[in-house]
Amino acid sequence: MKIKKQVSMVLLAFFCFACAGASVSSDRNALTTYGSRVVAFTAKSMVFSGGKVPTVVQKSLKGTLAITIRAEVKSYRFKIKFDDKPGDEIEVLVAISGQTAGFGVYSKGATLTEYPQGTVLGNAVFFESKTENGSSNVTWLLGGNVLSSVIEARTAKGEITYSEVTTYTLQ
Repeated sequence: MKIKKQVSMVLLAFFCFACAGASVSSDRNALTTYGSRVVAFTAKSMVFSGGKVPTVVQKSLKGTLAITIRAEVKSYRFKIKFDDKPGDEIEVLVAISGQTAGFGVYSKGATLTEYPQGTVLGNAVFFESKTENGSSNVTWLLGGNVLSSVIEARTAKGEITYSEVTTYTLQ
């Protein structure tokens, strides 16, 4: 239990750092009219996995981000490459239309997960999924030069089984 509390505090501190960075705005990275822009990014991810032996791992990521605005839809398409798994590439898509959003994770054409009904509040996008086995929450902060994502999965009893905080720094 003490380890889970320490992990929660570390993840919270990492998330606060990400939130502070996300509030920084930059005209260089602003896309407010119709069009598309592709930028490179580097990212750091802290991952907590619960279980009999809880673990915390830090990962380095890199890739490209395509930001597109068309017909009242703004999309963020991340193509992520993992430093520890050369050749593997994950594609993450966040699409926003008004106050609703969709989120999906794809690998080699296969759908890994999708959240079709998200809620938009300013630069933050929230997704939630509940089943009889538990729940998962995803939060995206999409403003400025630093973008962040927070993923959390819990059992039906409320115990954290997985938590991931990632900050993406646009180049």
